Amino acid sequence: MSVPALQAQPKQLYCELVRRLLYDNNPPLQKATLILDEATAKVHHQEFHRTLKNSLSKNLVQKLRQQRSHRNAMIQIADMIAGSIFRKFEKGDDMYYEMVKRKEKILIEF
Repeated sequence: MSVPALQAQPKQLYCELVRRLLYDNNPPLQKATLILDEATAKVHHQEFHRTLKNSLSKNLVQKLRQQRSHRNAMIQIADMIAGSIFRKFEKGDDMYYEMVKRKEKILIEF
């Protein structure tokens, strides 16, 4: 699917981003447990699972779990980093992005 088509379909964009992040991981993942924010998973749950099953190797992701972000520090950190990137590119405020950009390995722009 092309980038403009993905931009018009947020659910497909979400699935494609997760797929790319999983495949672009270095070192490659093997039988990983993927933990999703329960709030996001409710919106995309069925489509997301179907897309992952169709596009990922069975050895890549072994388990899919959902957790509430307030119970999982790693989901909270991911939310903060995503928020800092959003503020930089959508609001022109890079104050928080400057704190995390040294750790950035891959930034996929659409």
